[in-house]
Amino acid sequence: YHIYPVDEHTLGAMAIADRFFRQEAEIQEESPLACRLAPTIRRPEVLYLGLLCHDIAKGQAGDHSTLGARVARRLGRRLGLDREDTETAAWLVQEHLYLSQSSQKRDIHDPETIAEVAYHVRTPERLDLLYLLTEADMRATGPKVWNTWKAQLLADLYYNTRQALRTGIPADARARARRLRRRISHTLAQEGYDAQEVNNHLKRVGQDYLLHYHPEELARHTRILLPSNAPTLVDVAPHPRAGGTEILLYTPDRPGLFTLATGTLAALGPNIVEAKVHTTRDHWALDTFVVLDHEDQPVADAEARDNIARRLRETLTQPSSMPPPPSRQGYRMRAQRHFHTPVRVQFSPDPAGEQTIVEVIAPDAPGVLYRIAGVLSAHQCEVHSAKVVTFGERTEDTFQITHEGGPLDAPDRRAAIAAALEREFAGESEEAAPATGRPASS
Repeated sequence: YHIYPVDEHTLGAMAIADRFFRQEAEIQEESPLACRLAPTIRRPEVLYLGLLCHDIAKGQAGDHSTLGARVARRLGRRLGLDREDTETAAWLVQEHLYLSQSSQKRDIHDPETIAEVAYHVRTPERLDLLYLLTEADMRATGPKVWNTWKAQLLADLYYNTRQALRTGIPADARARARRLRRRISHTLAQEGYDAQEVNNHLKRVGQDYLLHYHPEELARHTRILLPSNAPTLVDVAPHPRAGGTEILLYTPDRPGLFTLATGTLAALGPNIVEAKVHTTRDHWALDTFVVLDHEDQPVADAEARDNIARRLRETLTQPSSMPPPPSRQGYRMRAQRHFHTPVRVQFSPDPAGEQTIVEVIAPDAPGVLYRIAGVLSAHQCEVHSAKVVTFGERTEDTFQITHEGGPLDAPDRRAAIAAALEREFAGESEEAAPATGRPASS
């Protein structure tokens, strides 16, 4: 996915930063936040030194971010920057992947995530610089890396973190949920909705649901769910804030529901980039998916959106039905020109210590989310959220899961899941391996 050599990519990123500072009309429309931040930067040379060095150590043995930070320190001293500016430039190089990875792999509305990012960047000045470097880096990586969905994720994480830096660590969960209920109730009361009905609904869906969505998304969901008496509701519409298509599922909860939904979507073809799974206090599933088409754009065709809704509704209302497995033909064609991608699985605790984060690097195969979800379900794991990022021939999928209501801590269970995931994608790994006569490793 990184289609340029380091020198061309670096100069491209610096040229994009130039456009932020020049405030060109076209770039102001494409990158309004970056263009607002650029004129406020006290020492632009710190940003440019960070951009010059962020990938300069690629190809050397070791972490290119750490090695590049050392280069930035030496260059900063030679160029006459003071100690503080030199250290800031080195920090930008060391952390140049932090915001993009956090926005694409973590729940950007989770108070724990926001607090962690705020603690990591420490100051608004560093946040501004890191945002500008991150957008310039992503836009200069390749024509298919930057899209409206990733832009909105990055901007939302920036605003959430900036608010946390301004007001301190986000308020406790209960207080934040109360504020959100009041805000949604006030918004919908102005539209004619009964305030008591809105409040009862927001209490029933639970605090965890409220804390993981933007208020605009919560208001849209409530408008859809309040008037509905259907036993199963499926809504497919443009995302209210970002360049994606949101699918809202509301149905009685049952085991395997997430796997069933992801399997149906895999058979239909859209790419799932985010999923969130919630259960109301009275045991209804309230799940959302954000999908893009194969050009990484929203599903623009209304007929295609209606078809997705109809097929999902049919699947969810026929409990015995299972979606057809996604075709592997498309992957086999891609495998002829892509490199071998070994499967890697990593487990870590979430910031609150209540769930486990599972990161899976796997080949970019059709239905990858469905297939990973199936393995997790077979090992009695409950999926609470998922994010999918595609880098050329590989995907990096991040799941937040629990096992029997708590984190997955048992080493033997973790090892069993990792082994099952490696077996699941063993065929793709072998197909994509270079023709050297050596077996593909996993």
